[in-house]
Amino acid sequence: MADELRKLEKELLEIDKKRSDLIIHIKELRKRNTAQKTIEQKGIKVADSPPSNSEEKIALFYTLFCCRRSVFPRRWINKRKSTKGYSPACQNEWTKGLCNKPKVKCSECKNCDFLPLDRKAVLKHLKG
Repeated sequence: MADELRKLEKELLEIDKKRSDLIIHIKELRKRNTAQKTIEQKGIKVADSPPSNSEEKIALFYTLFCCRRSVFPRRWINKRKSTKGYSPACQNEWTKGLCNKPKVKCSECKNCDFLPLDRKAVLKHLKG
């Protein structure tokens, strides 16, 4: 009886995992479907050929990546500590008298002036 109970509990856990995986897959497909409809409505033909000019690439980026536009992350790497991560892009980063890095974290800084995600930032990202 205990073996049967363990077997059924294991089977139920596998079903729960499968259900979670299916929910994630459905959400991804819905997101892609919405992005594809948006791309088609804007007249960008991704399947035929990649976007040719910067404006088309920026428009495609905005349609594929729905995100907060008031701020965007900037990647950082600390070679000395072998760590890496992301922080909000800040206008005052490393500016003497305004930025007190590394003593003060960005989240605690009173002089933070976060940069918005605009066309210039997207173009810079796309160019690498």
